[in-house]
Amino acid sequence: MIDRRELERRDDAIHAGHRAAVDAGDQRVLRLTRSGELHSYAPDEIGLGEVTAQLATRRVRRSRV
Repeated sequence: MIDRRELERRDDAIHAGHRAAVDAGDQRVLRLTRSGELHSYAPDEIGLGEVTAQLATRRVRRSRV
């Protein structure tokens, strides 16, 4: 099992890559996978087609327990 700090480091890295892609003009969507991992998808990868800039740049945050 992954400890909380490692999971937060992974999430931060995924979010940074997502933000860089959005800043470069790519449309991306942050989603949690079934296994709980954060992933940055292109809208067509998950069947969303075109998305608004607001949706593409929204940050997914895990609740802190």
